[in-house]
Amino acid sequence: YRIMLQIDEVARNGDSIERIKEEVFSLFNQHRNLCEDLESIQVLDVDKIEVFADVDISTEVVAEELLAEILFKLEDHLNPSIYFHTLDELVSKGYSVDEAYDGPPPVHGIILKSDLRGMTQEVYVSKLIEIVQGVEGVRRITYFRVDINGIPVDGDVVPIRQNTYPVLNMDTIDERYLDSANYPLQFFRGALNYELDLNSANQ
Repeated sequence: YRIMLQIDEVARNGDSIERIKEEVFSLFNQHRNLCEDLESIQVLDVDKIEVFADVDISTEVVAEELLAEILFKLEDHLNPSIYFHTLDELVSKGYSVDEAYDGPPPVHGIILKSDLRGMTQEVYVSKLIEIVQGVEGVRRITYFRVDINGIPVDGDVVPIRQNTYPVLNMDTIDERYLDSANYPLQFFRGALNYELDLNSANQ
């Protein structure tokens, strides 16, 4: 087996990574079958994605709430949430207890193999536009650009490097955005630029 790990940015330091790999190795050994060996444990690198857009919004919405919704939907597209099921929920759907517990003992809930998807190999600019445009309160997009690792994407396909995964690099509390005028997403109501309260959006 080869195990590949996505590790949160806050845990991306040498000591934490080694501790996590040791815990994964121990967990594997506790539950492996005879003749099953572990070839490697690899921590995936990240491809940082930024979306630059000028967005015309309706007067009825709270801009900071709209921003939070856009960021959530973009991040969930890049890294879909894993749903944790309860045993009662699975039994009600027809799963047997043995099927539900086919794996290590659950800590936060039961994960179905069918809910998991393969690694993201590419992202489409057109899909990101569709996601932003589909958020209630967005009237139209007048400018849209995607950068990956600081480099503008030319065309519709955003290629993701091998053994990496995409993350949305647009944290509203990032020091780069102390001035909201520098934030990649800019909101307008008609011809007027709306000055975002990024701290409020982060909450």
